Amino acid sequence: MHTEAKEKSPLQKVLDTLPTRHGVIREAQEALAEAGHTISRRGLYEVVKAARTPSSLRPS
Repeated sequence: MHTEAKEKSPLQKVLDTLPTRHGVIREAQEALAEAGHTISRRGLYEVVKAARTPSSLRPS
């Protein structure tokens, strides 16, 4: 049986390269929690992804 590999998104590729216990993300989540905000690991990466996208490509 041949199964086609699903193309991974750039975000998923980044997530796959990080160690399971990535301290920076955990520390960012903890700092946000102290400030009264909650965000998932994926949410943090979405923020980074949006910040790296040129404003001309962002949906308005």
